[in-house]
Amino acid sequence: TLPPERVRELLDMVALDDPGIAEKSAAELSGGQAQRVTIARALANDPAVLLLDEPTSALDPIATRAIEETLLGLRDRIGLSVLHITHFMYEVTGFDRIVVMDAGRMLMQGTPREIFARADELRAVGLNVPQVTQLAQRLRTRGMQLPEVVLTTAELVEALSKQLHSELPPAPPLALPTMTSPTAILPDSASLLIETNDLSYTYM
Repeated sequence: TLPPERVRELLDMVALDDPGIAEKSAAELSGGQAQRVTIARALANDPAVLLLDEPTSALDPIATRAIEETLLGLRDRIGLSVLHITHFMYEVTGFDRIVVMDAGRMLMQGTPREIFARADELRAVGLNVPQVTQLAQRLRTRGMQLPEVVLTTAELVEALSKQLHSELPPAPPLALPTMTSPTAILPDSASLLIETNDLSYTYM
C-alpha cells in the first residue's frame, strides 16, 4: 500500500486532478480515467521504460488524445521511455521514432516524417498515415506547394496560410463599422459561401 502523498503524486503525473479520484472504485471511472490509473500504477515502480499495447483501443478520440499527451508529457518531464504499440498511426505523430512491423519482421523504422513519407508501403501492409497527412499529400498532387509530410493540423494550416498569402495581392485597408453582429459587416448582396446538408462524421 502506498502512502496517500505518493498516490496523489502519481495521479498528478497522469493528470488526474479530481480530488476524490483515489477513493473511487474502478466501476466509477471512465475509460480514460481507468487507463490513466493503470499508467499511474505502473509508474509506482519507477520504471525506466513503459510498454503499452494498444492503450487507446477502447477510448474515444478525445480520451485518446489526452492519453497521448500524458505519455509524451511523462517522456519530456521525467525522461521516461515509452513504447507504444498501435495500429493507428495518427497516435504516434508526436513520438521520436516509429518501428513498423509486418508478419513478425521489421519493415521500416525512422521518425514520423520519414515513415509517413512512405505512405504506399504502409498501405500495402494495412496501415495508413494520419488523415491530415493524407489531405496534405492530396493537395500536393493538385499543385499546392506544401511540405512532403505534414503531421498536424496546425502545420497544414500554417503551410496553406503561407501559400495563400504569397499568392494573393495585398488587400486594401478595410474599415469596419462598430457593430455587435459579425454578419452586419457583410454587404447586402453577399452570396452564400458554404451550405451543407445531412452532414455526419464517423470515427475511425
